[in-house]
Amino acid sequence: DTANSAEGAGFILARTHPGGSADAGPYGSGSHAVEANGSMPDGYEIKGNVDSMLYHRTDSYNYGATVAEVWFDTADSAEAAGFTLAKTHPKGN
Repeated sequence: DTANSAEGAGFILARTHPGGSADAGPYGSGSHAVEANGSMPDGYEIKGNVDSMLYHRTDSYNYGATVAEVWFDTADSAEAAGFTLAKTHPKGN
């Protein structure tokens, strides 16, 4: 209902709006939209699932089966966007 609510949920102002960042992806700095062909963008290997708000690193047991809805360059970028590490990672990581 407000810009603050949207930003609190991890959304950022679109690049097309005055004040929007041309360098920011759909979930802020360090995020990247899914390519039209579904391939991984260079430098963005972390998969984000928007419905669950979970992210998967390459060591996730389900990484290969997970369809990225957004890509992140680092776990820190995913967490800054409000995503949580999926429980499908090896214990202790």
